[in-house]
Amino acid sequence: MKRNQFLRVFVCLIGFVTLLSAQVQESDFAWNSDFRSSAYFQSWKKENGDRISQWSIPVHYILPLSRTLSVDIATGLASANRTTADDRLEGLVDTRIRTTFLTLREKLLLTAYLTFPTGVNRLEGDQNKVASALSDDALNFRMPNFGQGFRVNIGGVYATQVSAGVVLGLGAAYLWKGAFKPFANNELNYRPGNELAFTMGLDLGGERFKMTADAAYIYYQADKADDEVIFRSGDKLFLQLRWIFNLQPSAITVYVQNRSKGKNERGFGSISEELLNSNGNRLDIGSIGSFPVNSQTTLKALLSVKIYAKNEYGDRGALIGGIGGGVVHHFSRRVSLDLTGKLSRGNQKTLGSKIGITGLEFSGGFRYRL
Repeated sequence: MKRNQFLRVFVCLIGFVTLLSAQVQESDFAWNSDFRSSAYFQSWKKENGDRISQWSIPVHYILPLSRTLSVDIATGLASANRTTADDRLEGLVDTRIRTTFLTLREKLLLTAYLTFPTGVNRLEGDQNKVASALSDDALNFRMPNFGQGFRVNIGGVYATQVSAGVVLGLGAAYLWKGAFKPFANNELNYRPGNELAFTMGLDLGGERFKMTADAAYIYYQADKADDEVIFRSGDKLFLQLRWIFNLQPSAITVYVQNRSKGKNERGFGSISEELLNSNGNRLDIGSIGSFPVNSQTTLKALLSVKIYAKNEYGDRGALIGGIGGGVVHHFSRRVSLDLTGKLSRGNQKTLGSKIGITGLEFSGGFRYRL
C-alpha cells in the first residue's frame, strides 16, 4: 500500500480530530520543512447596506524533526470592520503549536497541540458586533475569531488497509478549553465547554478515481460564566463525501458536506433543553478543478453552493452560490504562489424576511519549501 493513501485518510480525519478547527492539506503531514503565508480579503454586503469585511494574514511553519515526528506553528494577523459599527477589530490571532508523531509502521498518527491566547479576546463597544458578524458560518471567514483563551488538544488517527485500494481510519480527540474574560469593561470569567470528538474515514479507489467518506461526532460539555453553568451546545454530526477524478493532467474534486446539531441547553446555574432546535441543517456542495498549462503553471476553477435550512424558529437559513478561479505558479521546486478570486451571491433568511447578500474573496498564498 502506498504511503500517500494513508496520508489522505490522516488529512481528512485530522481536521475532524482537531474539532474542525482548520483546513488541513495533505502536505501538512508530509514532514517537509515548509514556510507558508497568505493574504486574504473577504467582504460581504447585504441589501440593507450592512457590510462586514476582513483582511487576514495567516502564517504557518512546519519543522520536521524526523521521518515520523514533526512540529508546526501557526498564527496570524487579522483586521475586520462592520459598516454599522464604530469600532474595528484587529490584531494577532491565537497561536497554535502542534506536534504530530507517526508510529506503528506508519498506521497511527498522534497529535497534540497547545493554543496560546495571543489574540484579541477582550472586546469593547461595537467590537462585539464585529465579532458576532464574523462568526456567521454561512460567510465562511478565514479567521472567524481572534482569541478564545488557552487550549489543549490531544488526539490520534489509526489507519489500516482492509482490502486492495481500501483504507479505513478511526480517530478520537479531546479538547480542553481554558477560561478567559470576553469583555474589556467586565470581569466576567467565561469558560467554554470542553469537546470530545470521534471520527471515521474511508478511502478507496485507484489512480484514476478515488472516493473518501468521512464522519465526525462531537460532544460538547457545558459553558460556564463565573463557575455557573449557562449553556451547552447541541452535539454535532458532520458528514463528508469527496470524489476525485484524475483526468491526467487535469483533476477535479467534487465534495458534499452536511452538518447537523441537536438542541442546545440554556439557563443559569442549571440548564434545560430548548423547546425548538435553534440549529438548522447545513449542506455544502462544491467542486475544485485544476488544469495544468505547463510544468510550472496550473489554473484552477471553484464552484460552491451553501444550502442552510432555517432552524425550528424559522431563522438563520441561507442559500448562497459561489464561482471563482485562480492560478498556481511554481517559480522553482521550493517557491510557489497561489492566487484565487471568488464571487458569491445569494440570500439569508431571518425571522419573516429574506435579504440578498453578495460576497467577494481574494487571496494570495506564498509557499517556500526549505
